[in-house]
Amino acid sequence: MIMTFKETRRLIGTDYQRFLKHYGLTDSFKNVINVYLTNSMMAVVLYRWSHYFYSKRLRIIARLIFLFNLTLTGAELLPQSKVGDGFLLIHTVASGIDCVIGNNVTIYGRTCIGSNPGDATDVGAGPSLPLLGNNVVCGLACHILGPVKIGDNVVIGPGAMVMKSVPEGSVVYPPIPRILSAKEKLI
Repeated sequence: MIMTFKETRRLIGTDYQRFLKHYGLTDSFKNVINVYLTNSMMAVVLYRWSHYFYSKRLRIIARLIFLFNLTLTGAELLPQSKVGDGFLLIHTVASGIDCVIGNNVTIYGRTCIGSNPGDATDVGAGPSLPLLGNNVVCGLACHILGPVKIGDNVVIGPGAMVMKSVPEGSVVYPPIPRILSAKEKLI
């Protein structure tokens, strides 16, 4: 689908409103300046514009904006990814996203959402890519890899590795780490 200039501006507006709501801020001139100068909002706005140019088949401009975003914020939000309304990226550093994302999704830092090269199955996001539903929360340093479908209203806990589809309304937690004694050896 080709993005229009108006649609891109509308999506940025929904992202901005979601940011305000998440942090309990009011829509004042001071907050507009402060919000748009955060790494999180800059990363999302630059992603939106790179996606706009990507959809217009101006791939070199899209790539340049993507690289500028990666350098400036540390977020690897690929222009070919499709992200719905109200996207909230809490921490940008080391976040890599290549998938289709629904509305009102929250992603914390060091999160990797992308393909698994060994499996070319398509679950609706493209070969080997994940598909995230609406109102999904991805915790710090979680990984969603391969052709998996994450249902609506799912919470993925910090450090979780998801390689299988997750049904709607689920909570995914990583395994609890265990402490090895001094006598035990790691393999």
